[in-house]
Amino acid sequence: MVKNRIRFLEERKARWKSRAKALEEEVARSTATGRAASPPGQARKKTWAEPAVPEAPGGAALALVPVHHQYSVGCISLFLTVVLSVATSLRCASRVLALFGEFWAQPQVAPAWGTGRWGVLRVGSYKLTRPKAHAEDWGWIVAHTDQVGTHNCWLILGLRLSALPAPGQGLRPEDGEPLVREPVRKSTGEIV
Repeated sequence: MVKNRIRFLEERKARWKSRAKALEEEVARSTATGRAASPPGQARKKTWAEPAVPEAPGGAALALVPVHHQYSVGCISLFLTVVLSVATSLRCASRVLALFGEFWAQPQVAPAWGTGRWGVLRVGSYKLTRPKAHAEDWGWIVAHTDQVGTHNCWLILGLRLSALPAPGQGLRPEDGEPLVREPVRKSTGEIV
């Protein structure tokens, strides 16, 4: 038992040493590029040369409006990014886009949260119905969602084992591919 504890502590020490060495290398790289790394737990202070508000996106993305749509591709893309990458609520994303529009003096109004919801549902529908890559290295995560009414949603999420994130990093939504989604009233071994 003592030998196992000693081995565990030595492995832990080696892991922390390698992590400290990696952080020292990162600090050296950031100072070499001219960006000072901020101390842990503190945000890096802005310099006077940096703008407080990011520049407005320009180009064709904000001018291109798809057929039968009211909002531009850039506006739709920004809404989806705020919801899916930053993990804000739909109502918050709508308000964030309205705030961006004020700062960037864009004439286009922000979409309502219900309009953004339809965009998120369209992306989800596409991810469910698009052709999947044929490969031998698929891993599955099978789960049931919370009950809504009398139904649960049975979901199989596929993960390409060759494209998993590095050890120590968590899975992100873009790492998985929804393979099956079925509403079920009860979950038994036969159904699964």
